[in-house]
Amino acid sequence: MVNQIHKISLGILFFCCWIIPATANIETEERLFQNKSQLVRKTLADSLKFPTKGDRGKYIFPVLIAYRDRYPTSSWKPEHQQQFQVISKKNSNDFYTNSDAFAAPGLTRLLYLFPEDQAVKKLNKNYMSFLFPPVIQSGRYNFWQSGGTENFVNMLRTSGYLLAQKGIKLNLPYATQRLREKEAWLYYKARHTYRMGVAEWDSSTYTIFNLIGWLNLYDFAEDANMKNVAKAVLDYYASAIALKYTYGVYGGAEQRGGGTTTSFNSNTDYLGWLWFSEYIPETSSFFKWPAYIQLIHPATSSYRPPREAILLARKKDNQESYYQNAKANYGLARLEVPELFYIGKTYTLGTALVNNGKQVINWKLVSSPQQSEDAFVVTGSNSYGSKNSKNGMGKTNFDCYVQHRNILAQMTYIPQELQPKFKKQQFRNFISKIINKIPCGNTCKYVLQSKLNNFIPSVTYPVKKVQGKYQVANYISYPKEAKLVPRKGIYFLELNKTYVAISPFPLQENLKPQTTNKRNYLEITAPLGTLGGFILEVGNQFDHQSFDQFQDKIVANIKLDMTQRDSGKIDYLDSEGNEIAINYQFSQAQATWQVNGQKINLNHVKLYQGDNLEVDNQVLQLKSKDSIYQIDYRDKIPIFSRFKTEVNQP
Repeated sequence: MVNQIHKISLGILFFCCWIIPATANIETEERLFQNKSQLVRKTLADSLKFPTKGDRGKYIFPVLIAYRDRYPTSSWKPEHQQQFQVISKKNSNDFYTNSDAFAAPGLTRLLYLFPEDQAVKKLNKNYMSFLFPPVIQSGRYNFWQSGGTENFVNMLRTSGYLLAQKGIKLNLPYATQRLREKEAWLYYKARHTYRMGVAEWDSSTYTIFNLIGWLNLYDFAEDANMKNVAKAVLDYYASAIALKYTYGVYGGAEQRGGGTTTSFNSNTDYLGWLWFSEYIPETSSFFKWPAYIQLIHPATSSYRPPREAILLARKKDNQESYYQNAKANYGLARLEVPELFYIGKTYTLGTALVNNGKQVINWKLVSSPQQSEDAFVVTGSNSYGSKNSKNGMGKTNFDCYVQHRNILAQMTYIPQELQPKFKKQQFRNFISKIINKIPCGNTCKYVLQSKLNNFIPSVTYPVKKVQGKYQVANYISYPKEAKLVPRKGIYFLELNKTYVAISPFPLQENLKPQTTNKRNYLEITAPLGTLGGFILEVGNQFDHQSFDQFQDKIVANIKLDMTQRDSGKIDYLDSEGNEIAINYQFSQAQATWQVNGQKINLNHVKLYQGDNLEVDNQVLQLKSKDSIYQIDYRDKIPIFSRFKTEVNQP
């Protein structure tokens, strides 16, 4: 009780001392948000682009919401009326398929925002009769006992709560039971987020789908406690996005990401722009379909991210900071994935030490842009996905990553004795292609592929055949606009105000840049039984007089010692004299390392651990130069606090 009174007293004092500048700042930020919001609403309201197949509700509902919001008294256009017919032609079984997951948040927002619209009223009546039949139905995908991926569950269950809230007022069967079931789950899910984080962490593809249902809950839940629960979840997401959002790109590593390599290209890039960016685009071409359309949810929501998150996202203070975070496995059972994230003066660099995964983006370096809508992105991986766009996607058990602040190592090692096994995989792939060509129907093909998987389990080996011999292959991918300069076996990239030194190993002095449609890349190969990869050292314009001076310092000072490579060890001496000793342990998917003789310990239990963001023991703290925003979620209901801090005088 004393602590609570102390918190309240501090809050009152903070409010009294800070009310004038805080109010002005809030008003400025709100005007900026509304400018961006109106751009989203107008662009989407005037769009008549509707797909004819797939998860159609994902695309239909945002357009309907935007049109009615923008033109509240206008008649629906024929194209809109046609879409209403499409989404109204349902039977009860349609609510037990995965296609309704992406439709659920849009449906819910439409029903709540425009309850008096005649077309929406009709839609509401149809949906409610399907959702609350006299006899309870069940299935893997539905608003009540939903299954599937994390974003499916979030979208469906938040929507289920709000639709049950409507159903209670209509005295529909089982509506109260449904609401209580979802209420219990929402309370659990929110608190568990502060314990274990999220499964689809930092996904440029799915993060927005994970949180839009919570936006609905914040806006439309009638229970005040449930609104606070939703706010806590949204503040968590806003903090996580703010940390890694870098000049229009969701930086660092991703789980289930799409490998974004340009600004404002993914769903979550656009969300970061709406919540945090000061950039106002001059033309509607800024909005790429369909990545931006889910912005209709935050654009029409009353939720706003914490002020401290906005400041963190803008990366303006030129203060370097280093984070050692922890991510959970997909089942949210253990915090087992170490994450490293560095905020430099002109860039961010982030890595996650995941064991394996085809949808993992291992790392990204995002540099400040020449223009506010065009950041530079560098990434890399092994080359087993040789037909991809060199977007950093894919992690096998044979790849290792190491990061210490501005230094990153990317390595792959394949023992020679595994050669018979990946020859077997080649045979497996050959048989799989034959099965796909058999005209026996999807069920038949599924059965045949399952039998093949049982006979020869699918394993990915990051190897490439070069002149008839199997070799390990690695690449570093960078924008075509970047300047590349080779010097004495080191390759230097100039990315506006950011400088990168790339040291390949084994030493290859005459690497020729290769190209895809959108990217350039350096690729090295190494024989089986030989470690192959790159070490990157990143600098910036503030710490070096010029790009040439950065090159001179690197060439004169760094040393890459490979003499103990066969024992699983390499040493890198960086340009500042720090020795990074890496042990890549042939039989393990993660390396260990020491810096200046001190072993780096990654076994900690904090979700986030760094200067401006910490999440530990179910307490989140966002810190700016003059305030701390805190969410204490150790009890059933979160407690929100903000405190003034001392401003350090120069």
